[in-house]
Amino acid sequence: MQTQPFLIRDEFGHTTIAPGHGVNYSTPMRWSRAGIYLGCGLTLGLASVFVPVVQFYGPILFPSVGLLLAAWTLQIRAHADRVTGACPHCGDPVVLGGYGPSYPLADSCPKCRHLLTVEPTDEIEMPVEADPREEGDAHHTWV
Repeated sequence: MQTQPFLIRDEFGHTTIAPGHGVNYSTPMRWSRAGIYLGCGLTLGLASVFVPVVQFYGPILFPSVGLLLAAWTLQIRAHADRVTGACPHCGDPVVLGGYGPSYPLADSCPKCRHLLTVEPTDEIEMPVEADPREEGDAHHTWV
C-alpha cells in the first residue's frame, strides 16, 4: 500500500487533509480478476455435471457464485487503510480505516459523533489558495 493524502470531510462541509495508506485498483486489473472468477465458476459448473450428487445444484450454483464474485470485483475501485488526521468539526485526532469498496467512505468521529467521509485528494479538485506575493500587497516586501 502506498501513502497518499486523503480528504476528511464532515457533514457541514469542513475539510481536513490527512495521510493514509490506500490502494486504487485499475480497470484492467478489476476486469481480469472478474474474468478469472467468472471463468472458474463456469468451469466448476460444467465439471459438476459429471459428479453424481453435485449434478443437481452444481451447474446453477457455481456459475451464479462466479457471476456474483465477478460483479462484486468490478465494484471494488479502491481500499483505504489507516487514515490518520484530525476531525474537521472538533479537531480531535481520528484514525479511520479498513474501508472498501469505493469512495467516499463514511465513518463517524469517536468524540463528537459527526459523520465523516474519506476520499482521496487526487480524485477531487482542491481549491488553490492565491499566493500572497502575487496580490501586490503594499505593506510587505517579499524577498
